[in-house]
Formats: sequence, C-alpha cells, structure tokens
Amino acid sequence: MLCQLASPTNILGGIAVGRTIASMVVNTDDLLARVQGPLMKRLQQAVAGLSGTGLKARADRALTQDWPVLTATGYLDFARTGTRQTFETKTRTRRDILRDLVLGEVAERKGRYTEAIVDALWSTSEEASWCMPCHLFLQEAGYGLPDPDEPVVDLGVGIAAGLVAMASVLLGDELDGVNPAIGQRMRQQLRERILVPCGAREDFWWMSLTPHPIFKTIRINNWNPWIVSNWLLTAALIESDEAEFRQTVAKIVAVLDRFVAVYGEDGGCPEGPAYWKHAMSGLLQCLEILSPILDQQALQTDERLRNMARFIVDTRIADDYFVNFADSAPRVAVPACLVQRWANLLGDEKLERYARWQSQSQDLSTNTAPERLADMLVSGQSLFEAVVSFAVLPQLDGPPAPIDLPRDRWLPSLDLLVTRDMADSSQGWMLAAKGGHNDNSHNHNDVGSFAIYRDGLPLLVDAGVGTYTSQTFSAQRYDIWTMRSRYHNVPLIGGMEQPAGRSYEAGHVQHTIDEAAASLTARIEGAYPAEIGLSRWTRRMTLERRRGVTISDSFEAASPLDASLHLLTAAKVDLAQAGEIHLLPRQLGTGHPSGQGMISYDPDLLVAETEHIELTDPPLMANWGSHLTLIMLRLRRPAARQDLTISVR
Repeated sequence: MLCQLASPTNILGGIAVGRTIASMVVNTDDLLARVQGPLMKRLQQAVAGLSGTGLKARADRALTQDWPVLTATGYLDFARTGTRQTFETKTRTRRDILRDLVLGEVAERKGRYTEAIVDALWSTSEEASWCMPCHLFLQEAGYGLPDPDEPVVDLGVGIAAGLVAMASVLLGDELDGVNPAIGQRMRQQLRERILVPCGAREDFWWMSLTPHPIFKTIRINNWNPWIVSNWLLTAALIESDEAEFRQTVAKIVAVLDRFVAVYGEDGGCPEGPAYWKHAMSGLLQCLEILSPILDQQALQTDERLRNMARFIVDTRIADDYFVNFADSAPRVAVPACLVQRWANLLGDEKLERYARWQSQSQDLSTNTAPERLADMLVSGQSLFEAVVSFAVLPQLDGPPAPIDLPRDRWLPSLDLLVTRDMADSSQGWMLAAKGGHNDNSHNHNDVGSFAIYRDGLPLLVDAGVGTYTSQTFSAQRYDIWTMRSRYHNVPLIGGMEQPAGRSYEAGHVQHTIDEAAASLTARIEGAYPAEIGLSRWTRRMTLERRRGVTISDSFEAASPLDASLHLLTAAKVDLAQAGEIHLLPRQLGTGHPSGQGMISYDPDLLVAETEHIELTDPPLMANWGSHLTLIMLRLRRPAARQDLTISVR
C-alpha cells in the first residue's frame, strides 16, 4: 500500500488529489531493489540489441558537429528580447550530440566515442543551470540569469537529468576508466539539480500544489509527467539510500496522481493530441519503472488510464492529421514504439493495432535500412525512449494492420465530439465539434468551434500555434492571432470576441449519435462578455453521414446587434456567387492538397467577406503553406433575434 511508502498528505502539505496509481501499489518491501533491479535489467537487455543498428553513423556525425557555446548574454536574450529559439536550439543540439554519442558507444563498445562523451558530460555539468531561460519565473529573482543559490526544476532540468543519468549508468565502467571523478560529479550534479530540489520543495507549480506564478491558478498539464518521469528515472538509476528512495517514490506517486485525476474517465487530453505524446510518454515511463510494485490486474483494467492511452486513436482524422485544439498542431508524428509500449503495459489490442498500422505507414520495421531506422527511432526522442524503442521494434513486424478509426467518439470531459461518415475509413466527411471553456492549459478562446475534413483532407480548420515566444505565456497571449476566437470557427458577436477565463464556457451541452447523423448542441452565450446583452446563442453542429455538415445558429439579444460567423479555411476561396462559397483544393505546406467543398448560406441574411492571413511563422507554414483564409459571413442588418444556417457539401 502507498502508506507503506509514506503518507502523501504528509509529504504534500495536506493535499492529496487522486488515488489511481497509489491504489495500485501492492508491495514495497526492499523498494529500491524491486524497482532498480528490473529497470537495470531492462536497459541492459535493450542495449545488448543495439549493435546491428545505424547508431554508429549518427554518432560519427555527432563527433564532427560543433559543440554550441552557451553564453550569459545568450541566456539573457529571452529577458531582453523575448526570443527563445536561439538559446534553446543550442541547448537542444548539445543534448542531441550527447545522446547520439552515448548510443553509438553502447552499440559499438570500442571506446571511439568515450572521450567526446566525457567532454560533453563535463560541459553539461558546468552549465550554470539546466533550466530554460523562459522558465526562470520559477526562481524568486525572476527572468534574467539563473540564481546559483536557488536551483529550480523545469522541463529543461528534467530532460538534462534523464540524459545525464542514463549516460552515467549505461557507460559507468567506461567513464570510471577515464577517471572516477566523472561519475562522482555526475551523481553530485543530479542530486543538486533535481533530486534535492524536487524532494525539498512543494511550490513548483507543475507539482500542482500551488498556483502557477503567471496564471495565478493551479495548472495541471504535461509538465507534471514529463518532469516526474525524469525525476523518477534519475532516482531509480543513481539512488543508493532506501529511505531516500521511498520518500521520492511516495512523493512522485502522489504528484502523478494529481495529473491523472485532472483527466475524465473518457481519457480526454485537454492540451490536444500534440501534447499527448509528451504527457503520455512521461506517464508511461513512470508506470513502466514502477511496474514491479504495481498490481498488474488493477493497472490493466483501469478504464481511465486505458482511455488516456487511446486518446490518440480517438482523435485521429487520417494519416498524421489529428483533431487539434489548444496549442496542438494539426499534424502529429506519433511514435509507433510509444503506442506499442502502452499496448504492452495495458494489454490493449486496439493500441497494438494502431502501433502496427503506424509503423507500417512509416515503413518502420526491423527490415528498415539501419541508418534510416536509427534516425526514425532516435530523432526527437530522449536517450531512454530511444533505447527502449529499439527493444520493442520487433513487435511491430507482422501482417498488415487494419486502419482503426472510430466512427463516433464522445469525450464529455472535453465537450468534444469526433464523428465521421463511416468507421475505419478516412473517406467522406469528418466533423470535430467542441463546447468546453476558455481556461485549458495551452488555451485558445474557441468555445463552440469545429473542424471539418473531407476525404482525410483539411477544409475548415484550427490554425494551431506558431513559434513560442515570451508573449505566448504572458498576459499578452491573446494578442496573438492564433489564440483569438476571431480566428477560430466561432461567431464574432457585437464586434466582441470570446475572452479567456474559466467562466467563459459552453452550457447545456448535448450530443446525439445515430446511423444517419451525429451532432453537438451547445449554448455559447456564456463564452462572450455580458455587456453584449446576449440572452441566448445556441449552436448545433451536425454531421449528416455521406451528405456533409450543417451548422445552425440561433440567438436572442436584448437589442439588435451585429454578428458574423467566422470560418477559417485551408482551401482556396471563390466568392463568385452570392449564397455559395466554393472551397477549392490548393497545395499546403505538407505537400498535400487541402480539402474541397461548397458552403451554402442565405444571401438575404448574410454577406460573405474574406481576410487573407499571410503566414510567415515556420510551424504554421509547415502545415498550411503561404496563407490561410478567414471567411466572415456578416449579418446584413443588426438583429435582436435570428436563426442562421450554413451547410458544407
């Protein structure tokens, strides 16, 4: 029982929310040995199978790469200009070089990369902080340079700690052969930079115990499992004290349970599919490491965890297109090995089928050319993820897997309906419609929005998010166009957009699903400022199978007001004929075309206008190409009461 470890309410200042993982803990005798032994065995077995891969080619390239220099003025760049990219790119390059060198050495074991690994590890240990400059709001001194007297823990610290811990353990003998002080220094740095601060402090917002320093509310998001997974990995690899490890595991389980508790039983990820990878990779890593002390039957029959893992299947549109909201991108590269590991942990056939389908669509198998295979399994992955991915790769071989696309999925925790013409096919119409509220993690103001795809191609869309800057997570967040309701598929009412905040939400949300159609109905007047004088705005979003989509809006107000229905499209727009808007295919940043169709509306009530949105931000251009188009269907005359219908065919 968890109480055998320690009471989470004692450790966490009297706050304990959620008991999903805690309730699964069944045996904690000799806890350190129970956890550390299986982890080390797993890593040793995985590493033993790496010799035949293309990892040495990546390591050879890493040997010739310049090792970026991190300067104080570079660190200050975020505080001075709000720019994140330059410093973070240099840091990421350093981490990638170290990871690739370690993988090359464990694959070859000839010592060719050892000296470079020593230099990279030592240089990493000399960094003033592993915390990203944009996350220095965690320290009392705020943005600028890291305070040496207050080590703080963010995503950057977690990522670096997991890498250094893995390198130190996988190559322990080799490092000691160069000089025993190397391993000693790495262990000291890991204690000072992550183990001690995480054990001693309860005010890191990602532990979900205290309000976020910027947003002033409790935030529970991907930071929790992403950091915790590296904290646990580090402790499980280098800790030697049983009592310390017990305290660490007790706190980790309690903090993780707060993350799990914020999810509904349906498993809906409030940050969207793009952040599913980070959140669920971290949670999976924790559950895998803790697996020896967990009740396996309880783990494999927990519906919430199963649905959390399946969210990536539930929100898939076609190929690598996913239902995107919040800061999620429309295209997500889902690691097949990550899905397979979830399938293994939960014994889930649906996830296993998707993992195999994903691997086959990417030409990922044990027969893939070694260098390409290494690039696919290592790029963008942590050292731990890369090692275990090679271990599960053989499980992805096999007969072709059928495409697995649910016809209808209703996620009440998100007020999200995902529906299509038919199951297991991307052909035809797909509608994703949401109610929700405007205070999600990575929030966009989009209550009542929707997306429409046709034959697996984007037609009416959510733009996603551009490059993160200092503005992205500041009080000026909603000055960014991609965050604003004006540029989502929701109405502009009385010239006013939806504000941010938990109180701005949909009400009376209902859904219906049958053989002929599926629809989501919501009252969205609560998502707009009260001063508009809007007494009711009911929106009904309906997929009529094999026919198209109909959006019906009905409103009542205290006095006549202006309103316009906004529609963001990836297609080319032709307004040549009143009452009809032709959406024509055009090439997108993906190299694939947009969808095509026609929007019909009543020209006696509405007049159509467009706004050309030029795209210059690389992430947005990668998905949509040079531009998007905002269609505005504006009321011809103010009205206090009106019914409006548009159809997409």
